[in-house]
Amino acid sequence: MAPDAGRSAQLIWFKLFAREWLGRFIGISLAAQGALIRLFCASWERRDVLTDSEACRRVAGADKHEWRRIWAAVESHLEDRGGVLVSPWLEELREEAMAFREAKSQAGLAGNRARWGDRSASPPKKPAQLGRSPEPVKRRDSAARQRVFEHWKKAWNHPGAKLDAKRSRVIDEALQGGYPEADLCRSIDGYKLSPHHCGQNEKRTRYDDIELFLRDSKHIEAGLDFALGAVNGKPPLDPMTEEARQFLEDRTARIHAEGKSLEEIFPRMPEQVKRIGWTEIITAKFEQLNLEKKLGQQRTQH
Repeated sequence: MAPDAGRSAQLIWFKLFAREWLGRFIGISLAAQGALIRLFCASWERRDVLTDSEACRRVAGADKHEWRRIWAAVESHLEDRGGVLVSPWLEELREEAMAFREAKSQAGLAGNRARWGDRSASPPKKPAQLGRSPEPVKRRDSAARQRVFEHWKKAWNHPGAKLDAKRSRVIDEALQGGYPEADLCRSIDGYKLSPHHCGQNEKRTRYDDIELFLRDSKHIEAGLDFALGAVNGKPPLDPMTEEARQFLEDRTARIHAEGKSLEEIFPRMPEQVKRIGWTEIITAKFEQLNLEKKLGQQRTQH
């Protein structure tokens, strides 16, 4: 995407709401958040400045060692559009700002005509009431449905999932109901902070289909609450570190060797290591150990 300098040069700032930032970038390191801020600012000035990982690294001002650690988190918030990496969220803000600026301009022309009879002024594209700020024009993005679906696939590890008619309808209804694409993605991410939906329930079943998350306003807003850590007044969980992951796997192996079940393993984990994804790590390790045990028994029998 080439930069549209003629139209966007005067867009010198973009909106950054505390609630939106905290919800959107939950679970990524401070270093990655800092890099994203620099990348967003650079992209706001010139759309074509972020072409690949190396260009992003230079703009972010990170060394190569640090960049290798944070690039995956940074990349998850960018999208390749015509060979340029952009933030879908930032592009929505850009379109909204440009539409608002255009509406303000047209309202000013209408005011000039009313006051001075300026016949040279172009007629407004849409009628605007003097004395009131025109409402921003909402951009309809035909690709929004696909982007929300791809976000869910990546967030919940469903690479082979298909966008069928039911899933399409649920996403479309959520978008048409007034929820921005960014809020739907945050709601999807928020459910990862729900132990029940992540499989820590009586049936040991993950409830993670996008049809459930975006079924209606109640479910969408519940996901947003999870993202903000509003459940039971508890703060959001911290992201999983590599050290904590290794600790969970090692401890799971030790408890598994005692002949304990998965239900007995969970309560024996200390609170300080319960972070985003901890239930999935324990479950995966437990299943791996069971499989290794079964294969070992088969080899012994033969």
